[in-house]
Amino acid sequence: MALSRGFQLREMQRLDFRVEAYNLTNSFRPDYSMQTGLNTSQNTSCSVLSARHRIRGSWQFALKYVF
Repeated sequence: MALSRGFQLREMQRLDFRVEAYNLTNSFRPDYSMQTGLNTSQNTSCSVLSARHRIRGSWQFALKYVF
């Protein structure tokens, strides 16, 4: 999710503010990786091998001055 807001300072100057949130709901993120091996008799189908689970969501803030 991302939110942004622009503030007009003067005629030719602007200040932009942006907030981005990743994994805001703290949901489960499966890691679909291909399990490959050197032996051709092994099953190489796609399976869930691990999970990309974040304990907390991450936030990113940005401030930009345009002139």
